[in-house]
Amino acid sequence: MAPGHLVDRPGRDGGPPERANLGRLRRPSLALQPPGQLVPRGDERPRRQLEQPVRLLLERIPPPALRRHVAILPHPPRTARAGKGSTLLAMRALRGQARRAPTVLMTVLEAVLVAAAYYLSARLALRLALIEKNVTPLWPPTGIAVVGFLLLGRRIWPGIALAAFLVNVPITPTPWVALATAAGNTLAPFVAAELLRLVGFRREIDRLRDAIAIVLLASLLAMLISATIGAAALRLSHGIRSDDFAAAWAVWWTGDAMGVLVVAPFLLSLLLFRPRVPTSWARRVEAVALFVALTALTLAVARNHHPILFVVLPLLGWAAWRFQQRGAAPAALLVAGIVTWAADHDWGPFAHTTLFAKMLTLQAFNATVAFASFVFAALVMERIRAREALETAAAELEERVRRRTAELSTANRWLTREITDRRDAEHRLHLRERQLAEAQQLAHIGSWDWLIDDDRVTWSDEMYRIYGHEPQQFPVTFERAVEQVLP
Repeated sequence: MAPGHLVDRPGRDGGPPERANLGRLRRPSLALQPPGQLVPRGDERPRRQLEQPVRLLLERIPPPALRRHVAILPHPPRTARAGKGSTLLAMRALRGQARRAPTVLMTVLEAVLVAAAYYLSARLALRLALIEKNVTPLWPPTGIAVVGFLLLGRRIWPGIALAAFLVNVPITPTPWVALATAAGNTLAPFVAAELLRLVGFRREIDRLRDAIAIVLLASLLAMLISATIGAAALRLSHGIRSDDFAAAWAVWWTGDAMGVLVVAPFLLSLLLFRPRVPTSWARRVEAVALFVALTALTLAVARNHHPILFVVLPLLGWAAWRFQQRGAAPAALLVAGIVTWAADHDWGPFAHTTLFAKMLTLQAFNATVAFASFVFAALVMERIRAREALETAAAELEERVRRRTAELSTANRWLTREITDRRDAEHRLHLRERQLAEAQQLAHIGSWDWLIDDDRVTWSDEMYRIYGHEPQQFPVTFERAVEQVLP
């Protein structure tokens, strides 16, 4: 039948036949076309009907499964309009890979940035080496690695391992020793981050359990791994003597532990600074004055030959009390850095002492500073949260009391109105009853009621008078009423 041919078709509701122009009708496509089938030119509906379910399918199939689905699609014949489903799937797969590319690129970029920070801080820390060229009393890269694992996840470990290897290659006897040391320096912060996640560590360190976790688990426990591997690698490669193994292990362990205990909280505290949160100028001036005074006092006591390092503790307590972790972490890092520099240059109380005495004084002081600052700040934060919770509960209770009082007031007004309406109704009822009684008395008409269910009969006052009795002289029953009517 040629397009445009007119044919007769039954009319609607039994009416006369109607003519339809088949030239304007197109065949609907209700199913997916098999590969190689030609689609009529100019008809876009089959293609759109094909794209809709494929688009929904692609959005629900994960990337690996998507690649498998694309791989097993049959190749259609090479025709002008063949295989649209396969072509569309391939295009969608390429587009999904293009979307995933920035994620991989971002991971690589994050690993590179962490590696750069690790390497630069390591080169600076090696200037404070106390044993050979690779054992320092403060190792900031460990703190950077722990924060990197906490914030960015496990995927950045290649960057940390590469940076640790590059740092250790120039200062170790052989590349294998550098590789073993890098493995320990990567594994220790990885384990520290996993232990912190396991106990539900909060990055804000605003709970006492968070401060204890970062001290005991991340600093003291996890850093045993890097100290043991590093010191053993140096001893096996004859980088240190047997007599120096214990000292190297102790300095390595305390250096890594102090790196986590001092540097990691400082880096995490940077996340607490919110530029959009308004801060008064008085508070800013207080913070500047505090850190200037803390720097000056720490330098003074570090150069003094008398052991008076403890005098900086009140200022650290001030920082923790007034600014919580945002002030405690930078203050602890500042004091630990100055005192470590003083120990490396034999200032004040560190002059003319043995390595063991120097390390004992330095690490005991740094641990005290860090632990006291973070624990005090965490306790202050817990008290602040408790006070805020009490204030919130008090405000909620006050609001509930206000609402309840309003409800009771409304109920009281309603009840008062009901009582008034009831009194008015009773007054009107008594008035009507009196008027009815007066009308009955004037007309000598009485009224009575018989409640059959209760078998109770009531007479009006005039009813009593009609039968010659005083009003309400006796209780009326049905039998008594009948006797009065029919004596």
